[in-house]
Amino acid sequence: MVKATKASQKPTIKPDVEGIRRALRPITDGHCRYTRYLASRQHNQPKTLEEFLQYNDFELFDLHADPHENNNLARKLEQYRQLIKELNDKMSALIEAKIGLD
Repeated sequence: MVKATKASQKPTIKPDVEGIRRALRPITDGHCRYTRYLASRQHNQPKTLEEFLQYNDFELFDLHADPHENNNLARKLEQYRQLIKELNDKMSALIEAKIGLD
């Protein structure tokens, strides 16, 4: 009779997903679409731009001038800083109202 031992059991694989940003949250103001990509374990509500950039990736598209979303305006952070802040604040308020702490 063969006994199963811990050594004969299959190992558990735990992938390292800490830095992967795959959860996303989009929002639009009717003119632009802003999407924030969150790390798997960092569903956060950033308070500063530095904290935001540390834990999030994002996209910003002008849906009127660029309906196919080819030109990511987020690459021009300094030029669109205020719009990004406004849309991010709006998104954070919606998350807090609908979901609470996440």
